[in-house]
Amino acid sequence: MAEPELPPLVLLVEDNPDNEELIRRAFAEREPQVALAVARHGEEALDYLHRRGEYQDPSRSPRPRLILLDLRLPRVDG
Repeated sequence: MAEPELPPLVLLVEDNPDNEELIRRAFAEREPQVALAVARHGEEALDYLHRRGEYQDPSRSPRPRLILLDLRLPRVDG
């Protein structure tokens, strides 16, 4: 029996909660559904992508199909 296919993952790198909510709503209206992972700053996004720190376990950091990146971020910008 085949395993169910997981929805495509989008990594959102966004520090503004209002912008995050707008993007969540936009994706919630889509078919097929997408999974959304959020990083709050550029450093966290790099940790996610390089599987460092809390993202060392590949099950916590599956590879995104798309990255949406805010260009003005704290710590490390886009």
